Amino acid sequence: MRKLSFLACLLMGAWTASVSNASVLSLSLDPGLTDMNTLTVGDTVSIDVVIDGLMTGQGLVSLSATVETPAQFSLDPLSLAAGDVFTGGVETSDLFLSTPSGDADGIFFQFAGLPISTNGGFFSFDYTATSVGSGNIIFVPFTATAEVDDGGTFPVFVEPQTNSLAFTISGAGNAVPGPSSLLCFVLLGLMTFVLRGRKLGRAVDDSSRPRAIKEGRPRGQASLLGR
Repeated sequence: MRKLSFLACLLMGAWTASVSNASVLSLSLDPGLTDMNTLTVGDTVSIDVVIDGLMTGQGLVSLSATVETPAQFSLDPLSLAAGDVFTGGVETSDLFLSTPSGDADGIFFQFAGLPISTNGGFFSFDYTATSVGSGNIIFVPFTATAEVDDGGTFPVFVEPQTNSLAFTISGAGNAVPGPSSLLCFVLLGLMTFVLRGRKLGRAVDDSSRPRAIKEGRPRGQASLLGR
């Protein structure tokens, strides 16, 4: 019985050590050189989701994270791209990028290629500031998960540490027009073009009429005056 208890303690200690080593893994939001506190409406910023804390000899066989899009930004769904960790046999075909509910989501499962074994960019995306305000860009709670292979029998499941990214957007009155506003502008321009066309047509028609008719005299009177 004591031997079984001792063996269980050893296994628990080894598992705890593995979790402890892997738990330093983190995911952070990096806007590069952009100052997030001096944004104005209409600005576009590229944000990288960065992996850090991965140790030598460790590899990520799975990794996922979802970044929540604040109300003051719009996400360009075509801007999602794989980061620089996808090199040296780590295949982009094992990365799935999507925009559920307007959020930026990245999921990696090692299948066709190698595990992620270096720190660096996981994936990136672009935000455009659409309204004035301030707040924080955050990871959706409980979406940041990973499985770390550190040479043990089984990969270790961990929840990476995450950060938040504060922002401030100014520029009242310069809000990016929405689809309905753009449609109104297009319709207004079309109506102006049609009205100008009608006025021009009338002017051309009037200029082609005889002077007597334009002045309101009968045609017969115009003929007598012209003799």
